[in-house]
Amino acid sequence: MAPTDVLDLRERALSRMDIPQARALVAEAGWNQVDEDWALMLEEGRGFGIFDPDGRLVATAVMLPFGGRFAWISMVLVEKAHRRLGLATRLMRRCIDAVVADGLVPVLDATPDGRQVYARLGFRDLWGYQRMASGQISPSELNSGARGFTVRRLLDSDEPRLLAYDRGVFGADRSMVLNNLRSRLPEAAVLVETADRIRGFALARDGRNAVQIGPIVADDTTVAIALLT
Repeated sequence: MAPTDVLDLRERALSRMDIPQARALVAEAGWNQVDEDWALMLEEGRGFGIFDPDGRLVATAVMLPFGGRFAWISMVLVEKAHRRLGLATRLMRRCIDAVVADGLVPVLDATPDGRQVYARLGFRDLWGYQRMASGQISPSELNSGARGFTVRRLLDSDEPRLLAYDRGVFGADRSMVLNNLRSRLPEAAVLVETADRIRGFALARDGRNAVQIGPIVADDTTVAIALLT
């Protein structure tokens, strides 16, 4: 499909009604997010979209605030036919303005292509990460690092201590995200504790392409491996 002239494109806030169209952009990009991810981000944050004259969604971006400190910008997606028109930059600026107006610091994860756009907008590298898929690792290999720990299912009664533990690691309150993940895949919500002190926890979520494990928050590598197991 040929791209519409930029002057004919219209921007507006996203709502839950736009999720089916947003789902199509995720599928085109091959990303893993599902409708529940969009619903969480639009309920707890704000999303912006660009639409063609027929009302078809061609670009998105979302900002999700955390604990009154910073806001994560994500879901920067542009339909292939409308790329190289400055739409990603336009929506990024819209998100940045919204974050700064709320007195927060904008942060984000960057794909290699996205990093080029974000660097021009003043973002700088803080750390790198890798996305990994499970290989042929046997349970015995994983368990070899997990001896001495009991990993148990996360309970409702653990929530206050869990959220306090996570705030100390993450640096802000992300209780809305953690509670959402736990409700979506409760069998993967697990905890390690010793002497009534939390040593780590792990959550996971369903996805369009795969189940995604994380966050895993742990005091040390051994606990992290126990949780991963």
